[in-house]
Amino acid sequence: MGPLASSEPITLRVEKLVQGGYGLAHQGGQAILLPGVLPDEDVEVRRIHRGKNAAWGEVTQVLTANPHRRTPPCPYYGVCGGCDLQHAEYGYQVELKVEALRETLARIGGLDWRETIPVTPSPEFGYRMRAQLKVARVAGQVRVGFFARESHEICPIDRCLLLPDHVNAFLPILVDRLKRIRGVETIDILTGTANDLYLRVQIKGTPKTSVVDQLLSTPGCAGVLVTGAGGHPTRVGREYAVIDVGHDEYAASPECFFQVNRHLHASLIESLERELPASGKMALDLYCGAGFFTLPLARRFDHCIGVEENAASLRLARVAARARSNIRLVAGTAESFLTQLPADSRPDLVLMDPPRGGIPESVACWLREHLPQNLVYFSCEPATFARDLRRITGAGRYELVSLRAFDLFPQTHDIEVMARLRAVRTAP
Repeated sequence: MGPLASSEPITLRVEKLVQGGYGLAHQGGQAILLPGVLPDEDVEVRRIHRGKNAAWGEVTQVLTANPHRRTPPCPYYGVCGGCDLQHAEYGYQVELKVEALRETLARIGGLDWRETIPVTPSPEFGYRMRAQLKVARVAGQVRVGFFARESHEICPIDRCLLLPDHVNAFLPILVDRLKRIRGVETIDILTGTANDLYLRVQIKGTPKTSVVDQLLSTPGCAGVLVTGAGGHPTRVGREYAVIDVGHDEYAASPECFFQVNRHLHASLIESLERELPASGKMALDLYCGAGFFTLPLARRFDHCIGVEENAASLRLARVAARARSNIRLVAGTAESFLTQLPADSRPDLVLMDPPRGGIPESVACWLREHLPQNLVYFSCEPATFARDLRRITGAGRYELVSLRAFDLFPQTHDIEVMARLRAVRTAP
């Protein structure tokens, strides 16, 4: 990646924020992405570098500040790669993310959605129920933290403002234990409703029981799973945390996906329930994970099928669904399951909450062909979400009925979005 211009400073005007949290500016017709800026700011840029698909500038000074700019509350901000919007007041962060979402829907999805997009806000700090910490030894000292911005170097931290207080209180104790343990590369921490802590530890070489025992004896730690390049994973203590959401009880583990914002779990469920019909025969949860949306679906439909390819997540879903006789959980990919679904078993509703990569074209094709009456799509990646909506609504077979956003990730550019679609044609 080489410079576009000399190292002499230039002044650029930030036009808007785009997906990824970067500010967009132009120089001589060249689009330039700038970190740590806000719309309508004049900034000094000393070097501009060309990448494969874009150009980036290095901002050295903010000359004219946006009135919503603030001093970032985290001492690691700008070095740590975890957050990219702490320099904006929280309410303004939400506005910027919704604007970026709307722009992405239009640019990638071809959707001119002019209605208001309601947003459920979050407490801006202390919301994360899980985190992945990187571990390294440098000059004999243990470093624990997150990757630095645009780097695989570790930014050591003493605490993270996005984590609850009891997790931050655990970090120095954990670092002290790690001084006596060799070979640890990453640690995933997850906390349950009862503030108990669960660890997944990735080490070089073969997992050892001694490592597990040392970590499990750490105050507040309820379960430890150690994985490595050789041997079988070693687990000691409880297998999963209990997550209470309303009347439902879920199982969560640090090796599996679970909605990360502990404050908005109930809002996600309640918003889904408002979009569901009062009753129905069959619902299909295509990427069910640990069953987060499967349980509320089972309250409205006579039968609910959850499909999940990750074996560990499916085990957690079975724990959550053990008292529900109308839930059937299936191991496999969404596309493989749909190819085996009998033609006369068309669901009344399909819910999808896929990974960031979105759904494959084969799933979108199945939806267009079989036309279940209602679709609900959750996503934390607006670009693939917009692409998939374009695929699904192609040929005029579905219409977008509602859009809603959830700020599951304050201080970052990420946002969760939910769409409900309705079939406008009848399946053959």
